[in-house]
Amino acid sequence: MKRLSTTVLVLTAALTLALPSLVDLRAGSQGTNRPSSNQLQLKEVKAKDALPEPTDPNERELRRLKGRRFDKGGPPFSNYPEGVNPDDEDIYYFREMAPPALPAKDSNLVIAGVVNEQQPYLSANQAGIYTEFKIRVEQVFKADRIPNTQPVEILAVREGGSIRLPSGREFSFKVTQKPPAEEGKRYVFFLKCNALEQDFSILTQYEISDGKVIPTDSYRTEPDGKLPFDGWDEKSFLEEVERSAMDAR
Repeated sequence: MKRLSTTVLVLTAALTLALPSLVDLRAGSQGTNRPSSNQLQLKEVKAKDALPEPTDPNERELRRLKGRRFDKGGPPFSNYPEGVNPDDEDIYYFREMAPPALPAKDSNLVIAGVVNEQQPYLSANQAGIYTEFKIRVEQVFKADRIPNTQPVEILAVREGGSIRLPSGREFSFKVTQKPPAEEGKRYVFFLKCNALEQDFSILTQYEISDGKVIPTDSYRTEPDGKLPFDGWDEKSFLEEVERSAMDAR
């Protein structure tokens, strides 16, 4: 598929409103938190069929409410010429302003769990894509203002995904530094509660595989260019997550 490319630079400063800004992203720029090229090689996500619109009015309104968060400024996907895909989105931060590697203080829920199912959806204006994840909860590190402190399954969302429309056309949208979780895999999730939309936004996630930690989000790198906690053993990492969650209570 022909793919366009754009770069969105997000600068976040304490006590100020986060505003996107354009800066020089040429190789060798000083102070930027740009991942190396090998960190930007994302796995292709297999497209899933779009679900029909809910028939229940309340469910339909809830779906539209969820979708409005991911509206984009471009045209609806149905207006794209054949073979053209929506732009991917790159998000870079100055290293000093990047979100923390373990954002427990910003999270209402911190868990370890397995992704049972994922389902992509179009945004309300059909110009964006987001994915919902049904996560089976195995361990709770923090549950702030959550009615059930030991949920069995939760619903989480993240921008991006790959969807197949009823016409048969497939579209994908990636936020390269924040890829989607994969079905059947185990992660530690840092989640922000969206009470109105009845779900959680994924702030960041770490895959746990064969007793090792695999960072999936590359919005933050260490001064040596490595991703935080890359290759840590599971036990040490979960202890660090527990400490960060306790400090955030």
